[in-house]
Amino acid sequence: MKLRTLLLLLPAAAFWLLAMEGIHRGSEGPWHDECARLWKDSHWRELQSLADNLWAVGDCDSESLFFAVLASGPLQEHARAQIHAARYLKTRALNWNRETRIRPLFQPPGLRQRIGLYRAHLAYALLILITVLNFGSFLARADLLPWTCFISALGCIILLL
Repeated sequence: MKLRTLLLLLPAAAFWLLAMEGIHRGSEGPWHDECARLWKDSHWRELQSLADNLWAVGDCDSESLFFAVLASGPLQEHARAQIHAARYLKTRALNWNRETRIRPLFQPPGLRQRIGLYRAHLAYALLILITVLNFGSFLARADLLPWTCFISALGCIILLL
């Protein structure tokens, strides 16, 4: 393989690794059973307190923050929903369903958080585009690798925001 090809594949590998890390962060966390029990029993304040306490000790996962955002809905506590949603976005988790369910409860103040609120959608779209480009490159025998590199670099920027 040529050095140029390897250099152009580096952003694609970085994007893939960042996407896998985000998907892992968006999966069930160590507090899943406790959050599910509190949600099932409609203990909204306890869910919020759990997320706040976990955040304070640095052991918070994206799922506990997600449940805290949802718990703010029945309590009509929009300020706490904003706080928990902003913290959720800081975890950089990739989870399509969670992002979709948080969106109506969170009005992001800045562009960075708006992009974060659509992070999974953008990442999956870019992964599909890269796959189509590479497949098309293979079929047409065209050199679309620079485009793959550019789109992968864009994906890395989105995942790091």
